[in-house]
Amino acid sequence: INGSQTSYVPGIINVSFKNLSGEEIQLMLDERNIAVSIGSAFHSGIKEPSQTLVSIGVPDEYLHGTIRISLSHMNTMDEVEEFLNNLKEVVKILRKY
Repeated sequence: INGSQTSYVPGIINVSFKNLSGEEIQLMLDERNIAVSIGSAFHSGIKEPSQTLVSIGVPDEYLHGTIRISLSHMNTMDEVEEFLNNLKEVVKILRKY
């Protein structure tokens, strides 16, 4: 999990996976009707690693495996559990390659 553990925007989580592609994670989750983003909202579409992640010391092998997860008060715990289960499956599949 990237960023401060004490100063953050509620409902937004930025997480990186070692030696994986955030774009591939995003595409596979999209196939499962789950939406996540890669990069920040104001840098969408940019393929280069986030300078913010670089500046906070995220190791190189994690930079391209970053996704942004946004939740709201309207999400249920069942939805969160479904998301986590799907994310685990996607990461497991991608780690095989």
